[in-house]
Amino acid sequence: MTERRILRTHGGGYALAHEAPFRSEAELQRAIAEHPEVLPSDELGLGPLASLATEFDLGGVPALV
Repeated sequence: MTERRILRTHGGGYALAHEAPFRSEAELQRAIAEHPEVLPSDELGLGPLASLATEFDLGGVPALV
């Protein structure tokens, strides 16, 4: 897999953010719920997003929303 290099603003300059996997699906869900702006909603023509739930029960298996 190709390593991605991500720059983040830090103290008036830039710092390299290291890519790392989430330890669990629950941790990933929490991160997205707390920071929905990381999803490419503008590129998809959706506008700003707001987190309403991490999973939604459809009567069978839970589905991500």
